[in-house]
Amino acid sequence: MKLTLSTRHRLRITALASAALAVPLAAQAALVVHLGFDGNTLDSSGAGNNGSILNGASFVPGVTGQALSLANGGGTDNQGVNVPASASLASNGFTMAYWIRPTALQGNAGLERLTSRDGDQFEIAIGDRIAVGGAANPLTLSYYQTTGWHNTATAVPLNAWTHVTWRNSGAGPSDMSLFINGALAFSGVGVPGGLPGSGFMNIGTRHNNVEGFEGQMDDFRLYNTALSNGEIASLVPEPSAATLALLAASAVSRRVHPRGLQRLGQTGDSETRRVEMRDICRLDQIVDRHGGEAGDPGSPTALVRGVQVALARPRP
Repeated sequence: MKLTLSTRHRLRITALASAALAVPLAAQAALVVHLGFDGNTLDSSGAGNNGSILNGASFVPGVTGQALSLANGGGTDNQGVNVPASASLASNGFTMAYWIRPTALQGNAGLERLTSRDGDQFEIAIGDRIAVGGAANPLTLSYYQTTGWHNTATAVPLNAWTHVTWRNSGAGPSDMSLFINGALAFSGVGVPGGLPGSGFMNIGTRHNNVEGFEGQMDDFRLYNTALSNGEIASLVPEPSAATLALLAASAVSRRVHPRGLQRLGQTGDSETRRVEMRDICRLDQIVDRHGGEAGDPGSPTALVRGVQVALARPRP
């Protein structure tokens, strides 16, 4: 369960601080690229697919540790990361996962690249798709697999972290699947056999260093197999009851500065110090008043409901 809440202040809370990924061992063995972007572009998968920074891309606080920051837009569209060509990148069956946080509505052709393979062998883009028919939402996800651009009609929010996973299991009419925050959101035509090939991969900009994504990316993963739905869900960590308790207490009391509340779960346990102890001590009252479950007032579901109700109310 991933906690996402909204207020009239447009805060988004992703409670990740005390969670750990429980990815099955079989999936871990298929991991061929894992870039954590914690101040570098080193590959921790063991496959040796280290990346290199393109044109001044930098690092900022992210979902876990640091994240890749791309200042594309306004005439600059070439910032990103390049992963060199490798046979380990060639599998037609694959799963690609990452966190993204768009920091602007995407420009140019409305197909700003999140990833791009050498020679346009496989492209993932975000934007309004103005060059290929347009889309209702300016932050719509699309993909290209050599036969044309495909509109997923799935959009992500602005200035908020979203976990995105693409799974290809063949070339059939429904062999490409898109998952948002671990849940299936779209199915469409897959990638033709023999593709995407072993050519290099750019992250955050097109293979020829144009049409770059404006925003942040974190925890980039590429598996050389099509993971199961359950394995994909495991890539999105669940908040612990303790984290939810802190959020519930702070949300109702409104004694946490909005910036601190927004960052909770992104920078680790140090951010929980912003929650005052007297608010945590009121947790039982908070759960009882705002939607606790009978017989289990401390359950994560009860805490989530409490936070949702509290944050929906006008700020005093």
